[in-house]
Amino acid sequence: MVVVAQLVERQIVVLDVAGSNPVFHPYFKALLRQSLFYAPMNWFSTKKSSLFNWIWLNDDYSLQSAIEKSFEEKILIFKHSTRCSISSMALNRIEDIVKQKITNCYFLDLLKYRSISNKIEEELGVKHESPQILVIENGECTYHTSHNDISWDRIPD
Repeated sequence: MVVVAQLVERQIVVLDVAGSNPVFHPYFKALLRQSLFYAPMNWFSTKKSSLFNWIWLNDDYSLQSAIEKSFEEKILIFKHSTRCSISSMALNRIEDIVKQKITNCYFLDLLKYRSISNKIEEELGVKHESPQILVIENGECTYHTSHNDISWDRIPD
């Protein structure tokens, strides 16, 4: 038996038990007895708990506010696809608050707000990718990368 689990707010969340429906698996009752919480197949959800303080981009106004904020201090925009495992891994790397270099980090859900990503491409001149991060200073993109290159270690100071 293979159990896929994740630590969320000091609880282990069982995501999947390979080869069967976990509810009917003989070991599932044992897992429940150990006070595990079950969340079926919620691998790529953005609803997981995080200590990271995201600012959500959900309309043109929030994008313009973010760009205006970049004139005060450096900002980061994370473009995330909730259906992509690579995007979920990149999200986990960015949500490492110990390594966080930029205070104002904006989150864009590409499945809900693809038009905002198109506007970013148009205004900042950076070709759309997913997942993708952009560092914006003084209204200009000073750094961008995508996929497995997304991590705080690679973002220049």
